[in-house]
Formats: sequence, structure tokens, C-alpha cells
Amino acid sequence: MQRYSARAVLNAKPVDVLNNFRGKFELVFDDGQVIESTGMQLAMSRYAWELNKKFPNVGLYARHHISTFMKEDTDFKPSTILNLNSSIMTDIWDVYYRNNNTDAINKMQDELWQTFMDINNAIFNDVMIHGAQNHATMNIEDILEIMLDKEILDIEKKYPVNHETVIDPGYVPGIYSRKKKVIDQDRFRQNNISILLRSGSIKAQQLYQCMGPRGSLTDMDSSIFKHPIDTGFFHGLKDIYHVLIESRTAALALNNQSGPLKFTEYLSRRVQLIGMELARLHHGDCGSKHHLEIQVRGERQGSVMSDLRLLEGMNYLDEETGTYRPVRLKDTHLIGKRIKVRTVLGCKHKDPNGVCSTCFGEASRNIARYRNLGHYCVIAFTQIITQMVLSTKHHISSATASTVQLFDNALNYLRAIQDGLGISIRPDILGKYKSIKLVLPEVVFEGLSDIREVEDTNILSPRRTSHVNRILLRITDKKNNTVDEVLDVVSIRDEGYLSADMLKHMKEKGWTVDHDGNIEIDITEYDPEHSVIEITPKQFDMFAYSRGIEKILKSSVKDIKRRNTEVTPESFLMELVDVINTKLEINLSILQIVAYTMMCTDPSKKDYSLPKPHTNHAVGTMDHLLIGRSLSAALLYEKQTQILSSVDSFYYTNRTDSPMDELFVPNQMDLKYRKV
Repeated sequence: MQRYSARAVLNAKPVDVLNNFRGKFELVFDDGQVIESTGMQLAMSRYAWELNKKFPNVGLYARHHISTFMKEDTDFKPSTILNLNSSIMTDIWDVYYRNNNTDAINKMQDELWQTFMDINNAIFNDVMIHGAQNHATMNIEDILEIMLDKEILDIEKKYPVNHETVIDPGYVPGIYSRKKKVIDQDRFRQNNISILLRSGSIKAQQLYQCMGPRGSLTDMDSSIFKHPIDTGFFHGLKDIYHVLIESRTAALALNNQSGPLKFTEYLSRRVQLIGMELARLHHGDCGSKHHLEIQVRGERQGSVMSDLRLLEGMNYLDEETGTYRPVRLKDTHLIGKRIKVRTVLGCKHKDPNGVCSTCFGEASRNIARYRNLGHYCVIAFTQIITQMVLSTKHHISSATASTVQLFDNALNYLRAIQDGLGISIRPDILGKYKSIKLVLPEVVFEGLSDIREVEDTNILSPRRTSHVNRILLRITDKKNNTVDEVLDVVSIRDEGYLSADMLKHMKEKGWTVDHDGNIEIDITEYDPEHSVIEITPKQFDMFAYSRGIEKILKSSVKDIKRRNTEVTPESFLMELVDVINTKLEINLSILQIVAYTMMCTDPSKKDYSLPKPHTNHAVGTMDHLLIGRSLSAALLYEKQTQILSSVDSFYYTNRTDSPMDELFVPNQMDLKYRKV
């Protein structure tokens, strides 16, 4: 096998590389490492190596070859060249970055991104000019070759889809996974559907819906239809029931383009106006010793990302060297350890509307000169939510229902049954105590009188009788000591209710009212095989998800006192992280900015400026932050008449600056970018 110097290829154009290098050969890099390559891999790598030419001190290493990001020789995807460019750019930053020279950093940043865009344009132009003759398409034969394959037919026969099998949330995705393994086999390498799937040109979920099974579908209220669709669109929907429930998906998508889309965009607009308060990023280190202490875990329960992915790029204190290091995905030695992470919550940079790059993390490399940091970070995740609401029909595959998630102290008394849709008392605790009472406020019942008056509770609808998310167990031991245990049993996004068996128990045994007016139900002799609380099987959609985020950010007037005194910046940040990462993989460097801009110094004194380590701090509410900071942002929001006529607008003049001030008082602004 022939061997070539990788550095010598820098003098050739990518198209010339593709025309002159055939088959497989070996490449030798600056560090002496030798890897095997094809002509196509070398040509694609050569595009990215334009970065190495512009920044020669970075070297040319084997990790700069595109095969590092490919599973197979022909596994080219849109993300492949992007990952290669990002890898080289990371090395350039590590070599050329000068922490105390902002001008040099900005100059390097401009040249780096210009080269990056030139690379993308060169690839686009060359593919259009030289690759048009290789344009691929597909026809019915590609579809039939896959759908009539014996292994595909065997999978469909072996794994029937019905209302019993789809209870397992991994059942339908498991069928998809098995079919994908068949499509990935060598005998389908030239099948155009397989090629499009491997290249990422078509979305896998859409192909799976076509191949089938379509799986479980949801109604407009996100409740899941009992019977799933056992075929896909390639087979056709031949049952009127299947056609009708599939139509609800289109209705849901259409509905999301009105109310839900307006809601998410309105939420995004409010958060952006607040986020703009943090206008500037300053390269360097403010010297803060304030840390967020985090116990690093691997996979986090209820989260779509691990802690290492969450913290990637954030600077933590290396206890051995006493220096700050960025968290990397390969730092698996950190799992299980408690580390001290620098965050903007403790940044002490003198700019009241800015933070330093050390506190922000390595994501600072992506922030352009004059870019508003707060606005950038806010739209980094709000645009994803909006797009997913807009594209509901394409993102919905087979619906999976929410299930009971019991944590912490609740597990000492309760257990999940009925495939995760019910909660019962643990059998082992019933004989340990003199009495166990379920205590609920009267407001959770919508039909308490109905339970007393009807002869048979089976005629009642449990879902319409009560709504339960949190319960209190009043436990009396055999020495007559009584303790109250408050337990969160159903997440706020789900609908919990007392089961039919519990309603029957209440009818037979009755209930009492305690001195606070709460309903006490004695469950000491309740059958542990029967559920106490059940939840409605629902698909958790992006609209409900965005409402959960709004609930944290917006809050209400009655929460102001609690937020001022009880909620710490750290706890607020981690609550936001836990909610957002249930659906989206958003890095902590982004979420910390969202959380920080929702904070203020002292709302009791109408001081809504961003807090610093030497000032007071509190978590504000969305409406108060919008009106209490610069009037420019407030006037761009809503209720302009009320703001202009309010005494507070004239009495409280010690307000922070906003980028929107340029629209109202441009002559008072120090617009540096006009001087460049």
C-alpha cells in the first residue's frame, strides 16, 4: 500500500486530490502517526485543512482526518465535515488563544470564521459543479426491495403490534431498530433509501413511520388512543379507525401552528428582552472564587443528557494543580466526584452588564464581537422549542405515555404498579404501623358529595372526581407517635386522580375531616395490590414542555417574597437545568445565562440590575424584570400606555441600560461598533 505525506497534500486543491488519489493508501501526519485513507476521505479532509494552512502553528495530526468522525469509509453525513472543522478549530483556539488580549482574540476569531465559511462555500460549489452527474434519486423498486425482504417480513411477523405490546415504551422503537440493522447490511449498500438514510438526507423517524408500524397515536389533548396502528404508510392505512386516529396527528400539528406556536413565540420574546440585559462578554478571568458545586453523575434519571455533556466546556477547579480546566466528554474520571465549577452567577467583572469568559466557559469562543451574550444564549434554546412545536407531525413517532416516577422519600412508602400508570402502598409497611391515613385538601375533589350519595361508585368517572399531584401520609406507629410525610407522587405535567378502587374504599370505609379541613382516608387495611392513585396515559408534547419552562421563569406575584428569601441562584439554576434537559440537550453554559438574567439585586428596593458577588441577589419574576429595568425594553414589550402613565416610570430613574435604548435615545449611547 502506497504511503504519502499528509502535509504535502496541503499544496493541492481538493478536486485535484479526488482526481489523482484512487483506492486506499496510507497517510503520514506531523506526529508520525499513520492512518489508512481513501481518495474521497482525503479530498474532504483537504477542504478542512485550509484552517491548518491559515494557522500553521496548530500542526496537522491524524485527528484532523475525516475518518475520525466516520464509522465506515463512505459514511458521509452533513455533520461529518462540521465535526471535523470543529475539531480543528478547537485545536486552533488551544494554541492561539491569549486570555488577556481581547483585540488579538477578536482578530483571530474573525479570520477563523471567515475561513470556516469559505470552506463550506467551496464544498458547496465543488459538489454542485463536479458532483451533479452523481445525483441520486429513488423509485418504487428501492422501496419494494426493502419491504419484501425476508428479514423485514420476519420482524413484522415476530413482533405484532397491539394495545398489549405497545405498553412497553421500547417495543415500537425496538422494531425500528431491528429494521434499521437490516437496512444497514451490505446487500442494501446500493439501495437509494439506505444511502439517503446513512447520509442523513432523510429523517429516520419519517422513514420508520413509512415502513411501519406507525404505533400509538395521540388525540388533541395528548391522551393516547388505546389501539395502535400496526402498519406504516408504505402498506397503507386500510382500517377506518386507523385513518381517523392518524388524522388527529395532522389536527394537532395544525392546532400547534396557532395557539401553542403563539405561546412559545410570546414566551421567547419576553425571555429575549430580559436576556438582552447581559450585553457583553469580556475575554479574561475576573478572578472570582465563587463556585457552583456539582456532583458529577453519568446518565441522569429523567434527563436526555449526562452530566459530562451538560458541563462540557465549563471551567472547574482542578484541586491537584489549583488551576481551572474545561470539562471534556472524555473526563470520565470526574464521574462520582463533587467538583467546583465557575459560573456567571459569581462573576465579579466590573461591567454591570457583562461577564468574563472564564466564568462563562469555552462557549465564549462562539460569541462574536458585538454579539449580545444574553440574547444569543436565550435564542439558542427557544428557537429549538419553537421549531419542535411547529414540526409536531414530523417529530411524533409512536407515542409513549408518561409513567409514574417516584423519587426519594416516596419510595419508602409507595410503589408503581399497572405498568407505571398506578401507585399503591408498599405491602411491607402496612403491618409496621398502627394506622396510615391518606390526607388530601378538599379542593382536589370535584365530586366528593357524589361518592357519599351514589350507591355504586363504579358509575363515577375517577378522572372527573379528583385531581392529585401531591399527598400527605399521616402515619401513627404502635407507640402512638404520629408523623406527616408530604410526598410528590405525580409530576405537575401529568394528571393524577384517585383510582376506582380507592373511591370504592372511601364509599365503604368513609372518611373524616381534620382540624385544617383536610380529608382523611384511613388506608391501613387497603389492599396493596390495588392502586391508590392513577395517571392518565399521555404523551408529553412540546407545548406542555414550554408551559413548564414558563412556569419557572414567569412565576407570580405571590412568589416574589419566596424568591427573594428562599430561592438561591444556584437552586434556581439547577431547577431550570432539570426541567429543560428532560427534553433538550442544552449545555450549562447556555442555561446559566438564562438563569442569571432572570435574577436581580434587590426587588424590594426596585433594584432590578444584574447581581454581583458583592451585592444582594434574588430571583425576579418576568413581569417585574421587564418593567423594572430599562423602559426601552418595557415599551417594546406591551402595555405602553400603562407604562407611560405610571408614576413608577418617572419616580424610579436608577435603571439599567438596555440595547433597546438605541431606538429611543441614540445620542446618549456609546455605540462603539460605529467607530470600527
